[in-house]
Amino acid sequence: MNPYEVVQRAITGAKWTIILSVIALPISYVTNIILGRLSPEVLGTYSLLNIFIIFVTSFILFGGNNVIVRFLPQIDRDRRAPFLKGYLLVTVAIAVAAIAIIFFFPQILELLLGENLPEGDLSYLLIILVPVVTLFFVFVYTLNALMEIKTSVILRQAIVYGNFVVFLVLFFFARTFFSEHASAIIWGFSLALYIVMALLSWLLTRKKMRIAGKGNPSPTKLEPYLPTGFWGFSLFVHASSIVYFVYDKVDQLFVVHYFNVGELGLYYAALQTALLIRFIPMLIGNVLLPTFSNLIASNDTELIHKGYQEVVKYNTLLTVVASLCCIFFSKEILGLFGVAYVGNHLVLVMLAIFLGMASMGGINSSLVIAKGRAGIYLLNSLAQIALQIALMFFLIGRLGVLGLAISRGASVILAQIGLILIVTRVLNMGIKIPRQYIISIPTIALAAILYFTVSSGSIIISVASFLGCLAFFLYFGRYSLRDVDFILRQLR
Repeated sequence: MNPYEVVQRAITGAKWTIILSVIALPISYVTNIILGRLSPEVLGTYSLLNIFIIFVTSFILFGGNNVIVRFLPQIDRDRRAPFLKGYLLVTVAIAVAAIAIIFFFPQILELLLGENLPEGDLSYLLIILVPVVTLFFVFVYTLNALMEIKTSVILRQAIVYGNFVVFLVLFFFARTFFSEHASAIIWGFSLALYIVMALLSWLLTRKKMRIAGKGNPSPTKLEPYLPTGFWGFSLFVHASSIVYFVYDKVDQLFVVHYFNVGELGLYYAALQTALLIRFIPMLIGNVLLPTFSNLIASNDTELIHKGYQEVVKYNTLLTVVASLCCIFFSKEILGLFGVAYVGNHLVLVMLAIFLGMASMGGINSSLVIAKGRAGIYLLNSLAQIALQIALMFFLIGRLGVLGLAISRGASVILAQIGLILIVTRVLNMGIKIPRQYIISIPTIALAAILYFTVSSGSIIISVASFLGCLAFFLYFGRYSLRDVDFILRQLR
């Protein structure tokens, strides 16, 4: 695939990723609101399901998306199917071992999810989910590596759409039944949905691989193949995935074990709202990883430089706007879930402050992984998780869930600093941090000062503070009306 075709596919994939994901954004958020309005315990159960799925993709997929995207584009066409076959064998072996461990030592699930496991026969759903979720993500990541980004994002977002439709219907037409059997419905429907999507993703991957390998021997007749450097790189990335799971879910696990599933629901509402700040950056990161990987394979450094500067510029603008909204309108946003959730508004504010200052994480991570620097990336992640866990043990007894939010945010800032140093000093690509990101730091700091000193709960003051901080950022970040218009047109 030549560089021009890579860029065109990346642009198409980025547009479809943003379109479908922006549509899914309110759908996903409304799904959380629906469950939250039933009760914090129901929303907490849904959070536990998400924790388990991320647990599977982190501990069982051998490097997952990063490994497949890193190697598949750089392998000759006639060896891509054998590579996928070899990777599947490794992953299936890990999955079988994990299922055996869970079956004989169910205490592991209790350690992960507390005492909130599905009751009775429903507990077997967790074991069945392991291979189903594993195969689904392997095939979706393969499509992503083949620059079938549009198809990949459609398959992933179908999970979000399916949950929304079923939960919405039950909420309006069978609310009592839904509330009484929430655990069985949430876990059971998720299993059925993942089975359907895993079959579909397998069929699409099989079709794409046959087209790409036209004229070569049938993949079923080829011996498994793992390229040079596979084990070393994959082990590092796999370890990084586990570290990321700990970073991303350890605060929620702390809530489950120190408090209860109801408190988890309250915390989850604030956390999911704050993570909307990183929504666009994560989408961009998903597109940039295969793009950087293919461009590095074609040795086109100029396009990487140009793309990096532009992506950081617009990515920072979107992140700052979202952060300012969460800071100044935290009470109003959490009020959508119910009165009980408003008391956690400071959790949202603290997360928004830290995440607003870490807008480049997904972009820098994609570049570092695409360059194959998994070792130093892992060290950076280990430092992040070490700080987070240390702060959580120190702050949870003093500040409760607010201490968990501060710990999570502080670790994100540490990781951001580490990635910036890696990209600018270690990769030797001549990349410099754009002015827009530098200006975002004092902008978020100004917002924090205004919130804790001027804001008094008045919506007028909140709006004025929001507009003032936004104007400060746009002016000193040297954004033009053309830049704002570009963002609006792309979102439309």
